[in-house]
Amino acid sequence: MTSWGTYVVVSLGAVYSSRMQFVQFEWDTLKDLVNRHRHGVSFGEALTVFGDGLARIFDDPDHSGEEAREVIIGHSERQRLLVVCFTERNSTIRIISARAATKRERQHYEENVPQS
Repeated sequence: MTSWGTYVVVSLGAVYSSRMQFVQFEWDTLKDLVNRHRHGVSFGEALTVFGDGLARIFDDPDHSGEEAREVIIGHSERQRLLVVCFTERNSTIRIISARAATKRERQHYEENVPQS
């Protein structure tokens, strides 16, 4: 944890998906403000991607240093396809960054998600 930010912890019940019964999220409020300015995505919106039953999670070895990082790509509650970088600490998901999917990422996602 850095000493320059304030952390927010959000607890969610089983409202998002069958994959999760109880999930706790946290993020640095300063990073959230920077992310909103840079990418137009709040971490509050980003956490809703975890409720997308079609979302896909991948390891992120390129950005994993001292901790394992992962990326989830899926639709937010605003129906935007987002890419969210996160790590899991003591059963809490810590959101690191979030942005809209690029054209290439969107195409790859659409090609690999089961059609209903």
